[in-house]
Amino acid sequence: MRAQRAYYDVRGLGAPDDELRRVLRVAAPWVHRFGGWPLTLEVFPLADGLTPRQRRAVAILSPGTAEDHRNDLAASWGVAHRTDLLTQIDEGLATGVHSAAFAAAGRFGEPAILEQIAATTDVPLDDLVDLVNPRADGVPQLLWGWDLIRLHTILRSGVSAGYVDPATALPRLHRIADLVTTLFPTEESLVRNLLVGHAFWAGLEGRAETRSRVALAQEDLAGEWPRTLGPWPAPPAGGVELVPPMADGFATA
Repeated sequence: MRAQRAYYDVRGLGAPDDELRRVLRVAAPWVHRFGGWPLTLEVFPLADGLTPRQRRAVAILSPGTAEDHRNDLAASWGVAHRTDLLTQIDEGLATGVHSAAFAAAGRFGEPAILEQIAATTDVPLDDLVDLVNPRADGVPQLLWGWDLIRLHTILRSGVSAGYVDPATALPRLHRIADLVTTLFPTEESLVRNLLVGHAFWAGLEGRAETRSRVALAQEDLAGEWPRTLGPWPAPPAGGVELVPPMADGFATA
């Protein structure tokens, strides 16, 4: 799109290097859901810092402001300022967001919840049970994909909001990318986890939204859009250290 290329030019944004490409690639299935941009830390274009002439050149993109991102962070994620954002990210990386509750539902016999999720997402019930049980490496996936990509999104929005700079966000984004690729060997397995996570979080009241995401997921996996960032990344060659709740699936919680 000509306006998008013009925006990249006025911002001085080039193609992402390999490290940034890897960071952005793991969230491409999620970004596809709402039409965000895959190639920059900015999820959507920003008007802040552009001259009036530059704004006119990219007006078709309807660029937002840092204030828009602050409002969205407050409304969507309960983030009011920098400390809120970093606390939410660091606590989420240490203990997860919804994985503990999902582990409890799976282990302590709440079949109605799992059956409801299976019907909403088209994920077989046995596969949902498998998310709770350890894999061959001893680590259950639970809803860690849903939890981690949630944190990824908050961090990127925090950069656009001006709460954190890239130097603060990127180490955490690299950590998220390492964990996602360790737990989810394929893009398909992550996409499925995102759907299950949304269904668990939204409940029966959110069925229509979950069903729309099921359709978008199929469209994403069949299309070329996320592949602008290359193939699904491999996990770190030397492995990655997992926090205890992730390593044992909250077995000792």
